[in-house]
Amino acid sequence: MSEITMKITILDKDTNDDEIIIKCYLQDEYVTSFINHLKNRNKFIFLKNSKYDIVNQNDVYYFESVEDKTFAYTENQVYETKERIYKLENRLSSSNFFRASKGVLVNLNKVVSISPVISGRLEALLANGYKIGISRKYVNHFKEIISI
Repeated sequence: MSEITMKITILDKDTNDDEIIIKCYLQDEYVTSFINHLKNRNKFIFLKNSKYDIVNQNDVYYFESVEDKTFAYTENQVYETKERIYKLENRLSSSNFFRASKGVLVNLNKVVSISPVISGRLEALLANGYKIGISRKYVNHFKEIISI
């Protein structure tokens, strides 16, 4: 079996649009797998009722870990995922998700208002009407993210 070699070149451009160009001698299984990975990097696949649902990252309002289980909440659905919160946090580190508490990651794009609550905590109201508490430990980081 021959070793696969790949040349990677990253160019800084003056545009806001990211672009990936793949030049290959042959679009084999390896290249196809790589392309599929790039296309699906902003999607989750959740098992629900014996079928797999593909959910865009932006459709997830928040993730919550409860008793060794992690759930993804969308506008109308709740999905269980096997991924741990810390792994999701790493995966979503370059996106608009932030840690609101030890067991909750929230999509910043779904936050419609913030209110102070007792003991230096904050409460985020999401577009679907859910309220998520932001613990004191994460309040300062959250304020940095939203520039307040």
